Amino acid sequence: MDADRIATVLLELAADVRSRTAQIELQAIELVGTGDLDSAVIAVSAAVGTQNLNAGKLLNVAIRQLQRDTNC
Repeated sequence: MDADRIATVLLELAADVRSRTAQIELQAIELVGTGDLDSAVIAVSAAVGTQNLNAGKLLNVAIRQLQRDTNC
């Protein structure tokens, strides 16, 4: 495992979070404009999806592997 691979995962994660953030913001604006609670449901689903990302676990494993490789 190398730093470039970890950086790639981080960049992909950041892009996903930005996309979800934009979706949540759009749904909030739509909710204010229309009063349609379906917008809130969509926003909550996007937020929960973000919280459910297992990126932290993936990155911890990758970083530990990188530390082991570096210390050898």
